[in-house]
Amino acid sequence: MRIDPGGGGRHLRFDNMMKRSGDGALKGDADWTERSIVLDVPYTAASIHFGCLLHEKGAVWARNFHFETVDDDVPISQDGPFPPRPTNLGFDIN
Repeated sequence: MRIDPGGGGRHLRFDNMMKRSGDGALKGDADWTERSIVLDVPYTAASIHFGCLLHEKGAVWARNFHFETVDDDVPISQDGPFPPRPTNLGFDIN
């Protein structure tokens, strides 16, 4: 999903699920699997683009695309190669 500003320019928010682990991109054969993207939509946004990305050969089936407003305590998805905000500032070892 990509959120773009009015009048052109660089996208405001982006998540194609490729950089996520766990709940990100699907690989190989998979049964119906729910995936979601949560992004903040700034007031300067003019358009929202969404769809499916298929790398190499295969088929993609999708259904039930929808948009909804979520509470502020719902974390946003990864926005590019870096988390959207600083993480592990205490340098804890997992």
